Amino acid sequence: MPSLGLSAAGVSGVALWFALRIESNVWGKRLGDWCRSGIRKTAERPVRGLRRRKLEVGIPAALRSLSDAVDSGEVLVSAAVRVGSPSSQVGRDLASFARDCMRGSSVSNALNRLTGGVNGDLWIPMAFAVEMHLRCGGNLSLSLRSVASASESGHRSRAEARAATAQARFTGNLVCALPLLGLLGGALLMPHMVGQMMGSPLSLGLLVVAALLQGLSLLAIRRLAGVAAR
Repeated sequence: MPSLGLSAAGVSGVALWFALRIESNVWGKRLGDWCRSGIRKTAERPVRGLRRRKLEVGIPAALRSLSDAVDSGEVLVSAAVRVGSPSSQVGRDLASFARDCMRGSSVSNALNRLTGGVNGDLWIPMAFAVEMHLRCGGNLSLSLRSVASASESGHRSRAEARAATAQARFTGNLVCALPLLGLLGGALLMPHMVGQMMGSPLSLGLLVVAALLQGLSLLAIRRLAGVAAR
């Protein structure tokens, strides 16, 4: 959500600016470190989101390829070797799973490593289908196709939910960002205002309360948007 990232960056930027103004204070230095960390994480969030969306799209196709390989008579590990490829994150995950198995790790332990990594929750349905096959038997290729179809359906539902709530999310994030942008603009146009604000305990307290409320509102919007996208 670009608007949420802009709002979060605004919160962190304003707090960092004020922290630099009081950098001689130990709490100001700590606040500055926290804000710099928050800005870095905010910048990295779109990249992590893009990687996750690529996995959501690529996993169903990989599962169908695994299913076709199993249908042709290959065992799961050999099928993972064939489908695994360094050209995509999905292929790298499957190649890593195959390497673990070929190095002597059991399929269950290799699946635990696969689901325990970054975005490993996306592999849990496939791991569950494989574990059920190992324990109870059955048609593994059919189970993999069923998981692929369910993953595609879930991805479409989340995309539709994001599209349906896009305008409401943008409006909420914009409303949260306006006071921060106004405060930052006023501080840039009237630098003396910062000294007066920092010199008044009442003004400083109100600023902290306002920042906390803005942060809580951003978290609430993100939480509601996450529920809508599930």
